[in-house]
Amino acid sequence: MSLRRGGLSILGSPAAIAVTRDPSIRTERLAKILQWASEGKIAPYVSHRFPLEETREAMTALWKGEVSGACILHP
Repeated sequence: MSLRRGGLSILGSPAAIAVTRDPSIRTERLAKILQWASEGKIAPYVSHRFPLEETREAMTALWKGEVSGACILHP
């Protein structure tokens, strides 16, 4: 997970591991994250944007580890 909050960037989170160990915590955690996002308290970090025609290049960048955070394809 890659998020930004104020001047703080979070690139990665052990949340997926914790949820795998205890799935009952997923619903509450996801609800809190969605609440923060809707309030504008956090936002995804997008390091790369590609036109839709460059889907192959976008996937290559992901596979090579060149993307930090999210990668967006746009029309």
